[in-house]
Amino acid sequence: MLLKEILTNDFFHIGLEANDKEGIIKEIAKFFEKAHLLNYQSTFDALWAREQKGSTGLGKGLAVPHARVPKVGSMKLVVFYSKEGKDFKAYDNVPTNLFFAAIIDEDANPQEQLEMLRVIVETYESTDLIAALKEVTTTSSLKEIVVRRITETQNG
Repeated sequence: MLLKEILTNDFFHIGLEANDKEGIIKEIAKFFEKAHLLNYQSTFDALWAREQKGSTGLGKGLAVPHARVPKVGSMKLVVFYSKEGKDFKAYDNVPTNLFFAAIIDEDANPQEQLEMLRVIVETYESTDLIAALKEVTTTSSLKEIVVRRITETQNG
C-alpha cells in the first residue's frame, strides 16, 4: 500500500483549536466526518478508546492516533499539523506538531495497519520532514511535503 495514493488535499489540515488530548481527538473525528464521511461518534469513540489503552503520541513531535471501526472499507487517513505543537501526552512530554490519524476497518488485515505505522515512523525519523514543515502555510504545501517524504521512504 502506498500512502501517497490515499492522501489528497482534502485530508490535510493546518492548526488545532483544542489544547488537550480529548479535544484534539474530537477535532480529528470531526475532520474524518467531513473528509471521509465517517460517523463522528463512532470515529471519536474508537479513537478515544484506543487512546485510553496507551498514548499514540510517539514522541519527538509525532502522534499517530488510530483505531479500527466497523464497515469503513479501505483505510482512511488525515494529517494535521500544528506549528506551535500541542500537549498530546506523548511519552517524551514534547509538544506534538504532526498528527497522522488513521481509521481502518475492524475486519482488515492487521498487517496493513502495521505497515502504515511503519512507513509513517520511518518517514518521520529518516527524513527532514519536521524541519521542512516549519514553513508550511497552506494545506497544499503540507500535502506536498508530506507526500514527497513518504514517497522517498517508500521508494527507498
